Order: sequence, then C-alpha cells, then structure tokens
Amino acid sequence: MESPAGSDDPEDCLCMAGYYNNATRCEHCARDAFCEDNAMTLCAAYCWIGNEALRDGPDKCLCHPGLYQSGSACAQCPKDHFCEGTNVAQGCPRNSSTDGLAGQQRCNCIIGFANDLTDNMLSCQLCAAGLFKDSSCNAACAPCQQCAGLMTFEISACVPGSDRVC
Repeated sequence: MESPAGSDDPEDCLCMAGYYNNATRCEHCARDAFCEDNAMTLCAAYCWIGNEALRDGPDKCLCHPGLYQSGSACAQCPKDHFCEGTNVAQGCPRNSSTDGLAGQQRCNCIIGFANDLTDNMLSCQLCAAGLFKDSSCNAACAPCQQCAGLMTFEISACVPGSDRVC
C-alpha cells in the first residue's frame, strides 16, 4: 500500500496500480478485470486481459480472439479478417481468406497457394510447377501424380489448384 507522506489515517492508504483494496489488504487484480483507485472492475462481456501485465485501467481489457473492438463493444471479426485478441481486425494477407466465415482467429491460403511462413507471418505463395493444393488450408503443396504405363493418358494437366488426372 501507498499513502501520502505524513498520513495517519488508514483511509488514506492506496493500493499500487494493478491492485485493489479488499478492505484488509491490497490484492492483485483478478483476471478479466482492471484495478484503479483501490477498486476492482470487471472487463465488459466478451473481453479479457490476455496476459499477466499490469491491470491498471479499462484500456487493458481486450476483446477475445475472434472478436475486435467496434466502438465501445466487441464485435465478431468480419469475413476475410482475423482477430487475435488485440482489439484489432486485421485483413487476411494476399492469396488467403477465412473461407467466407466471420469470427476467425486466422486466415487460410486459398486453393493453389501454400503457406510460406516468413517471420511467423502467413505468406501464401503459388504452388510451383509439378505441385498442387486443392483445399483452402495452410498445408504445403503436394506433388502431382505421374501418368505412367503404356495405356495411361493424361486427361487433365496438373495445375496449382488441382492434381493431374490420368
């Protein structure tokens, strides 16, 4: 507890930032709450405090992952955006999407593109020649099948979004 210099009244005692007075002592502020002016206040619905950082004001309350701050409330993350729990809706990187879904925490590389992690960031690159990916996910491109044998013919070629059909 802290108090003004020369104070002799227990009512003058204040808890340090991130703590609240439970009437007998200062306690660390609870998860999903912030503490200021000796009191603990819960964050609004759909909000949380994502780490053990100093919980000393309402600005520390964050929307849950999949939500972002819209005005004074948390709203579902819009389509083709991802929301990691930082109050911000971030647009999906080029060649990725949320497959038309809202409320997502991550984006997926579209068909024909694979994740090339660069500095832990999603980076979707076109599958190289001889490789394909036929689903929207963050998997690697797969090798195209080979048409082999005397009586095997290629019906359709391997392209980044689909395998060769023999």
